Amino acid sequence: FGTSFVRGVAYGNSIFVAVGSSGKIAYSTDGDTWTQAGTPSFGTTKINDVYFANGKFVAVGDSGKIAYSTDGDTWTQAGTPSFDTDVVYGVFYGGSLFIACGDQGKIAFSID
Repeated sequence: FGTSFVRGVAYGNSIFVAVGSSGKIAYSTDGDTWTQAGTPSFGTTKINDVYFANGKFVAVGDSGKIAYSTDGDTWTQAGTPSFDTDVVYGVFYGGSLFIACGDQGKIAFSID
């Protein structure tokens, strides 16, 4: 991460995933040796949180960005989230739904 802030860490599928400022994503199988993700979907946009559930990592960030990955390395930008360009601060999984929350009181959910 260099001088970028680490803003969230999640664990699942025997993988740690860390996310942070400047669109940085890294993954590790042992928590000691980290590899920068090969295809982050955030560009240089700050990533605020990451969560693992239901077989995938979901990361959220500024500019309404949401992306998911099963391996922590290859990331796919989510469909059309309802955050427009607002900041997405957090993501959680419960009741068979991923829930994301952000600016302007916005909350979105997804079954996948």
